[in-house]
Amino acid sequence: MRAIIVDDEQMAIENLRLKISGDDRITEVETFRSPLKAMDYLRENDVDIAFLDINMPVMDGLTMAKGMKEIRPDCSIVFVTGYSEYSVEAYRLHVSGYLMKPASAEDIKNEIDFAISRKKNPAPVSEAPLRVQCFGNFEVFVSGVPAKFKYTKTKELFAYLICAKGKTISNDELCSVLWEEEEINLSKKSYFRNMISDLQTMLKDAGAPDVLIKQRSALSIVPDKIECDYFSWLQGDPIAINAYRGEFMIQYSWSEFSLGEF
Repeated sequence: MRAIIVDDEQMAIENLRLKISGDDRITEVETFRSPLKAMDYLRENDVDIAFLDINMPVMDGLTMAKGMKEIRPDCSIVFVTGYSEYSVEAYRLHVSGYLMKPASAEDIKNEIDFAISRKKNPAPVSEAPLRVQCFGNFEVFVSGVPAKFKYTKTKELFAYLICAKGKTISNDELCSVLWEEEEINLSKKSYFRNMISDLQTMLKDAGAPDVLIKQRSALSIVPDKIECDYFSWLQGDPIAINAYRGEFMIQYSWSEFSLGEF
């Protein structure tokens, strides 16, 4: 396997090269302090795995990873950084790994193991039109753009259904969660029906009308039709596991009851 290291700090490069070269499966290691020179190399050479820093001048690692996805889509990308706050963005880019400096030899070995496994058993391309972020703030994206909801509470309704992971939730429970201890009067019931319609409209516009299952007095979603960091975490995806930093749908008070899973 051919590997590259891209980091603007020479000491970090040498530390990482020593650990990577110790793996017999790596036959060649090229190093770069300039992301631009690394990109030129990638245009002319096949690379199996790339270890990238994130905070670099001229071109940061996130920007480089986006470019790499276009010219070397089969290359596994591993971020090796001193900053944890970029993990969610790394997950969005579908990189292979996210390691905190200083990465151990065991961490490096695990990433090489994963890269080899990925080449032998490539993951199917996701056809899910929706992407949902649960770690940190709850966010919904359609083709990379934040989804539009007519009502603020529609987004919260969708969040609760996502948290339920496909379980059927009664309308009464949903209303109790959305309005907590407030009285559920006719006005709120009418508002709730409008929220369901709003959610259906968003999903239809996103090309995913069958994500929501509406029953007589209950709702649920189909998890397999949604790309979601939380669902990936449940399946043991290493990027999703590294992306979780102790925050889950933090804008909703009821989400605290779900943290016991983590």
